[in-house]
Amino acid sequence: MDKKEYFESLLRRDFLRYVLLRTPYLPEDNVVEQLMDAVAATVDICQLKDGIRTVIDEHISGRHSGQQVSSGRLAKWLSPGIVNDIMADYAGRLDARLSAERAVSVVVSHVERFTWLQGIGGMAVCLKRFLDKAYVRADEYEHVPAGGPDYGSLLEKYDAAAHISLMEYVTGGNSTDVAEYLSELEAFARARCEEVLYSKIGDLYRSVSESQELRRLADKFDSMRFKLLAIPVDVPAPQPAWDAEYRRLVPVDFYERNIASIDGSRAFQMVLLQTFARCEDELRAEGTLRPDGELQIFTADTFSPTRWIIQTTARILQ
Repeated sequence: MDKKEYFESLLRRDFLRYVLLRTPYLPEDNVVEQLMDAVAATVDICQLKDGIRTVIDEHISGRHSGQQVSSGRLAKWLSPGIVNDIMADYAGRLDARLSAERAVSVVVSHVERFTWLQGIGGMAVCLKRFLDKAYVRADEYEHVPAGGPDYGSLLEKYDAAAHISLMEYVTGGNSTDVAEYLSELEAFARARCEEVLYSKIGDLYRSVSESQELRRLADKFDSMRFKLLAIPVDVPAPQPAWDAEYRRLVPVDFYERNIASIDGSRAFQMVLLQTFARCEDELRAEGTLRPDGELQIFTADTFSPTRWIIQTTARILQ
């Protein structure tokens, strides 16, 4: 065995123990929660709820001017049926804001980064647990209890506002009925829009939990783990002079000795990142480096651990 073959065998060993088959760095629950947070970050519930007011005001225009109240007459277009128009409008706006495709893309980016910390096998477990939890979260959102006034109460107030008795006509007393109905209508419409919001968010989580891309990724990682465990790691007989040169080329021991927060895996990964930084143009050309500058190694469709080890080993030894 010559020196190049000796270094290649040491690097293959380090790729497996420090990256691909490393001991998970974070607890599984921590990773699962961070993946859930990544999906939640694509949904600004407070902002989406604020949008309900805009939709209601656009459909019940003129309400703040008091025209319906001062006249004591309820416009025909302000019947309870207007709530259906408000809900449909709001649902359309939500569809433009809530993107399952975007949420899945965000999760994939997080999986790429967490794989460095968890290893292939650890990430497979975390990803499957995340998908199960996303499914449960979908069910939770789809069963949020309905709030607001009930439809029967809305109809009663509508009938009172729409009917003007002779006395109300003379005294203008119907203005109170109109005002009470409009308040009830707004509260009812808001509650129904919130139901639409929770249902749409539930749909988003369900789409994420059923994502074929994420399922394939989890299954691929799971299958890959067993193949990696089967890779023979022949540790050659020690060669003191070559070992010293290897430690200078891959200074894992140096990092571990001098920086308390860095273990072997992080030290080896720092060596890899330095290598990648020297080869940005090549990585970008082969698709390993995305246009935004982030690495996409483990989650790439074409990722092959064996090929990646060989390619990266060649770059380190250049």
